[in-house]
Amino acid sequence: MRGEFWIDADSFHWAKATAWAVRAVSIAGPLARVEPGTEFSVEQMPVEQGVWLPRRYRIRSHSRILGLFSHHINEDHTYSNYHRAQEPDGDSSP
Repeated sequence: MRGEFWIDADSFHWAKATAWAVRAVSIAGPLARVEPGTEFSVEQMPVEQGVWLPRRYRIRSHSRILGLFSHHINEDHTYSNYHRAQEPDGDSSP
């Protein structure tokens, strides 16, 4: 695997991480193998002072299951509009 991290210059918090499979990687012995070219990426964003949450998650995966079946994934998920959950008002009456 090869990876890169991007660090926010103001907060020194990691803003993005990406990893690539440069060689085949076995998972659970012979059960599955991630093939070269597989890429994982996670980006974060600040949502309030000192709190960073996911902005984007992307995976492009090439793998083999039991050495027989090819499995490909190409997913891209984005997240936004974060807000705090409302605190309960403390009233437990029905």
